[in-house]
Amino acid sequence: MYLSLKESADFSINIKFSDSLNQFYNIISELLNLDITQDMKKPLLWIAENEADAENCRAVKSPLINNIFKYRFKDKFYFLKRPAENNNKLWYASSLQQILLAISFVVHNELIPEGGIPIHSLVLEYKGQGVLLVGKSGSGKTTSYKKIQPPWKALSDDHAFIVKKGNKYRLHPFVTISECLETNNPIPRDLNFFVPLKMIFFLNKSEKDEVILINQSQAAYEFYNAAIALIKFYYKNFTTNPELKSFRTNIFNNACDIIKSVPSFQLNASLGGRFWEKIQERLDYDI
Repeated sequence: MYLSLKESADFSINIKFSDSLNQFYNIISELLNLDITQDMKKPLLWIAENEADAENCRAVKSPLINNIFKYRFKDKFYFLKRPAENNNKLWYASSLQQILLAISFVVHNELIPEGGIPIHSLVLEYKGQGVLLVGKSGSGKTTSYKKIQPPWKALSDDHAFIVKKGNKYRLHPFVTISECLETNNPIPRDLNFFVPLKMIFFLNKSEKDEVILINQSQAAYEFYNAAIALIKFYYKNFTTNPELKSFRTNIFNNACDIIKSVPSFQLNASLGGRFWEKIQERLDYDI
């Protein structure tokens, strides 16, 4: 059985499951709103449960990819990592988490050569416009996610794909992968859905709410770091491996191009304030 994005999607992702993992067809399809098909000539991702499947496809170990992705062959990826504890509930949660990681891995490798990047950030929507709140761990992204109020919508508190379309950029929210182990029931995120990327805000804890201008060079550097915060999880020695130099360069160039094209600011947000109103003032001025 195979899963794929809708025909009108911004990018492609075709997934093949081994027969022993058929319980995940409908789960992943519903979670990401993917189409179920019976046949596909070229899956970008093949998810299997045992190494014999990989051997049948002449899989080779990649020195660049971390252990969660045990094999790489051509443009397909085989993945399997069972938890040490023999627990069906844990196995289910762990497998779901790893399947989503594998999908994320393949998607961002599709996007980067085309000018896009994955980004570790909070994704908000206001009047059909997409806003990114970028910040390091502990900067308040999750707290901000929980505080947001209508007419704002919080689309993701963790992970999004930025897709380049012409000279514009689109935001595709992705599932919060940690929810799989925490609740066994992550919130669905339609991978076909997008909002245009309108503004980027770099989140900073403060005693008062305010939006201030940010130096473009500083913004590009922080934006690049937010992208590789996700990417280096997948690759061994990402920041130093010479074989990944061109890959790192592409990500940096894409981050710089996005910052040049999309207005960026620093957002100082207080613990008890209404930071979104400061963003709203800026958006209403520009919309």
